[in-house]
Amino acid sequence: MRAACAVLAIAAAAALSACAEVQQHSPFNLPPVNPSSPIAPYAEQVSRESFPTPSFTQVPPKVVDVRPPAAYKTAVIDEVQQRREIAAWLAAHPQLTNDTESYAARELARIPSQEKLPVTPQRDAEAEAFAKRLREQAQQPAPQQ
Repeated sequence: MRAACAVLAIAAAAALSACAEVQQHSPFNLPPVNPSSPIAPYAEQVSRESFPTPSFTQVPPKVVDVRPPAAYKTAVIDEVQQRREIAAWLAAHPQLTNDTESYAARELARIPSQEKLPVTPQRDAEAEAFAKRLREQAQQPAPQQ
């Protein structure tokens, strides 16, 4: 009988020490404030204050404008179907912009050599005169018929 009481007392002591350990690591306990923090005094003060707790009557009502799970499922299925359709369309209509380096090289090779000359002040002036002439022609009214 005495041994049973001793075992019971040891178990009770272990249980109480476990409760203290659980309370120390409880998520409801605030972590200690870092003393080197510039807001340490304010944080300590606020952590000691108690604030009003709302009552059950102040809990907002249940939200009613949320889609039901079946509607979410339908939306997800539609999105997946649209993504598959886009992927199929892209596979059937490949982009025309792949291998742009070889395309640029082919097109540059088609330019006559005299047009590849660097722009000189004279050529720049000729181009500007041509553009001026075109602008003047564009401003003239069309002949009446």
